[in-house]
Amino acid sequence: MAEPLKLVYWKFHGRALCVRLAAVAGNVALEDEFVSSEEFKEKKEEFVFGTVPTMKTPQGELGQSNAMLLYVAQLGGLWPQDALEAARTLELMDFGEDFYAKIGPTMRMQGAERDAARKQLAEETLPKMLGYLERHHKALGSPKYFVSDKIGVADFKLYAILQWFESGMLDGIPKDIFAQFQDVSKVYQAIAAHEAVQKHMDAWNKK
Repeated sequence: MAEPLKLVYWKFHGRALCVRLAAVAGNVALEDEFVSSEEFKEKKEEFVFGTVPTMKTPQGELGQSNAMLLYVAQLGGLWPQDALEAARTLELMDFGEDFYAKIGPTMRMQGAERDAARKQLAEETLPKMLGYLERHHKALGSPKYFVSDKIGVADFKLYAILQWFESGMLDGIPKDIFAQFQDVSKVYQAIAAHEAVQKHMDAWNKK
């Protein structure tokens, strides 16, 4: 039996959720190795790029969540064989990173500065980005999921971000911020209802 991959991260969804979902969907053996804030500070410089998540594989450590997602997807037979579908998948994975790039700086802010930054995100930046995602999906003919009628890697990437919004963990960002975008909301619900996603989320809630 192959040695399971180990995903090193804090005990919450964050950037690791998409990788975990892909592992469940692709039946890839993956174990969580949780680190506390104290452990992270102690071991920070030991991680491949000085941050988490990282993945321990039999061939060595792998950094960057998109790389881990791609690796697990290929192991599980989830990565598209069609060249254009693969490109569209990568396109949306990169767009997912744009969300993190906009939100990330506000995580280090405090007080009035953070309130103002989150207000701009909630009222301007995020609705505009979600509008782009809505338009992109409509241009593809509004398939069941973000790229096609078959759930895929881009869905796990974007679900993790939309779930973050809906969780209410981001102060100043409405939980229903994407509700006005019909296609985005419909796809999110379809992903949430998928067997692999429900299996993982149910198991996670019991941890």
